[in-house]
Amino acid sequence: MQRTARSIAWQTPRSEDEEDSDDSDTGAVRTKPHTNIETNIEMTVVSSVATMEEEKSSDTNSAVAADESNATTTEAPAEAITRTLSLGTRTFATSNYKRLYDGAKAPKFYHQLLSNVYNLLELYTARINPTLEKSEVTESLDDFMGQLQDDAFTHNKTRQTVDAVAEYLWTSCKRHPIVHDMELCSVLNAVIRDDIETEIKTAAVIVRCINSRRVKRIAGGEDEVDPTYPKKGQTWRGGGFRKRVRPFFEGIVGKKYRVPGFLATSSKRAIAAKFAFDPSQTHPSAIWCIKFDPRGKDHPEFRVYHMTFVSKTLIKGEHEYLFAPYSVFTLVSVEWSTKLRKPHEFVIQAAIDNQEEAEDLPLAPWY
Repeated sequence: MQRTARSIAWQTPRSEDEEDSDDSDTGAVRTKPHTNIETNIEMTVVSSVATMEEEKSSDTNSAVAADESNATTTEAPAEAITRTLSLGTRTFATSNYKRLYDGAKAPKFYHQLLSNVYNLLELYTARINPTLEKSEVTESLDDFMGQLQDDAFTHNKTRQTVDAVAEYLWTSCKRHPIVHDMELCSVLNAVIRDDIETEIKTAAVIVRCINSRRVKRIAGGEDEVDPTYPKKGQTWRGGGFRKRVRPFFEGIVGKKYRVPGFLATSSKRAIAAKFAFDPSQTHPSAIWCIKFDPRGKDHPEFRVYHMTFVSKTLIKGEHEYLFAPYSVFTLVSVEWSTKLRKPHEFVIQAAIDNQEEAEDLPLAPWY
């Protein structure tokens, strides 16, 4: 399958009445609609995942046990949050993500990274396929994981670092019906957004690994791009939009918010525009222009601390700049379109340092 700028147009999963996809191929095969991964998940994970977690309480990351201190999360305190808040009521401060990410450590070895990817997919596939037999899930999951492993080591002749392998996995185009024909990047973002404790605990290790490259200032990349400051001081993102989330953005113009997931953008507007101008879409579309502090062009202290160029990619030409989860943005302006084929146009300003921003900012329902 030819992979296009998959992550540049990733959007939140649809509800059952919005099955048309803005981020997948038109011929995608889905085993079930995304009825269990809406943003308004209350309390906790469905019983199938809860049961699985109980069965594996002592060995969720069994393959990592050999070096547990280097690649697993710390135990959550008894008073910690143990339920999942809806996206509308949750903040970064109250999220399971923040609590568990703070205690997570990036893996040192390949097998630790891949083991956590498998464990995460095992939890997620059980949740979104509650009627499938466990043997069916396992067989399909093994097939999907084999494809991901091949992608992870496609460019490993020079023994890539573990964080480089994680970044290759982020750019994998492999899809599978067991994850409703989503790519790993979309699965990972769905897990972060849904914020279910059992899944976040495993995902945090993977995110740590990917994020380690967001804060490193690594030279090189395609066309000798600047890894920390895009050309013209801006990047782009394009894809579908939903009318139901418009009130949120109408009420937040000039204000800050956080994005509950990785935000993939491109320095090339044409790449984002391909998704915004999809002729097969039946919903509105949007183009996002992400602005950077112009002082950052010549002064590194004004560059975004939590975003870098994706240099370890399986698909050349995307020119992808990736923001860490829960990054902060200010909605500068939005121009609403009245025509289906003409996208809404958003301009947002990236914060320089997420750690300097308030932790109780509202979370975007669409991005």
